[in-house]
Amino acid sequence: MLPIAIITDTDSSLPASIAAQYRIQQVPINIHFGEKTFQAAMDIDDAEAFVRIDRDGKLPTTSAPTPGQFVEAYQTAFDNEAKSILCFCVSAEISGTYNAAITARELLPDHDIHAHSRSVKGIWQSPPPKPFIAAQRWKKPLPSQSRYANARTSTRRWQRSNIWR
Repeated sequence: MLPIAIITDTDSSLPASIAAQYRIQQVPINIHFGEKTFQAAMDIDDAEAFVRIDRDGKLPTTSAPTPGQFVEAYQTAFDNEAKSILCFCVSAEISGTYNAAITARELLPDHDIHAHSRSVKGIWQSPPPKPFIAAQRWKKPLPSQSRYANARTSTRRWQRSNIWR
């Protein structure tokens, strides 16, 4: 794995092919249809969810991943030799996902984890999402910089990229 891992939640609707190509881990949100709960992108994809909505005539509810799910994703990244993590979450204004990511970060105080919450405004269009492709390029360490400086540099680049604004 490269020195900086990128993690997002499945609210990003990031295509699996892009996530795999750029080694972006996705933490699944929960989708509730009545008493039945699915993990997005694991148990049900967007297309299947919309078929079920059309069939049932009813919108599902959703819930945020747990802090434990983020701890697991963070630990997987560090076990795969990441030095830092950039975690992009759906807006804290509409979901508890960002708070779960922050809580998980606090459970790993000796690790370099940066979580960000922004509004998603239609970034997953064809061709592949350029912000994540660009972010993936930032994962290469800059010469003679510490892991903290690399993460700060990546964070500044991300803030200028207008991914979620």
